[in-house]
Amino acid sequence: IAGLGIALGILQFVLIWMNQRGNDQEVNCTDTDANKGIRSPLSPKAVFRMAAVIMIGFAYIWLFSATGYLLATAAVLAPLLVVFGTRDAGKVALLTIGGTTVYYIIFIQLMGIYNPPGWLINLEMLGLS
Repeated sequence: IAGLGIALGILQFVLIWMNQRGNDQEVNCTDTDANKGIRSPLSPKAVFRMAAVIMIGFAYIWLFSATGYLLATAAVLAPLLVVFGTRDAGKVALLTIGGTTVYYIIFIQLMGIYNPPGWLINLEMLGLS
């Protein structure tokens, strides 16, 4: 599923880039357009966010094989929150810990889904899986 998410992110990036190339050839923006707030759909900030989400997705895939889903989820929630605009360190910490706790309670405790041990860190040894 993570691979599908990454593929969709790359496809989104390509489609926006192709759309932007088409708009550049067809539309001649003037200063009055800029004053009206017309903005390119592929701004540098949007490109950064897309690239960051794709890289975080790759990191998540590697992390869940190395540490299991629980620690990988905790490790990627914080950078995702920052990429999407949460700048308050307290909020990031609270949402990361809270999100990981909710994940653990719902999926591992209540639903009984197996949290695979990682090759680097094995939470089963600590009795958390």
